[in-house]
Amino acid sequence: MFSYPQFSTLTPSETQVLELVAIGLRDREIAPRLGLDEETVRAVAETICFKLGVSGRFALVIETLRLDWKSSEGNALPREKLPRILALDVAFSI
Repeated sequence: MFSYPQFSTLTPSETQVLELVAIGLRDREIAPRLGLDEETVRAVAETICFKLGVSGRFALVIETLRLDWKSSEGNALPREKLPRILALDVAFSI
């Protein structure tokens, strides 16, 4: 569930991909979870970046944190699931 208009433009499949990208999974890890091929996951991630006005996965994850992203279950992104380098970067910027 996303509380900002930017996120409301995402389709359900884009939301699923975003949730997995946000916890640091790679295309090859996301693809089998969603029954997609890696190229499709990559294309969906690029579409999400375009819709949210960011360039790249790192910026995408930062934007989800900046805008107080919540998972589809309404939970905040748990820090222990963040990629380690991102968790350190976020910790120093707060």
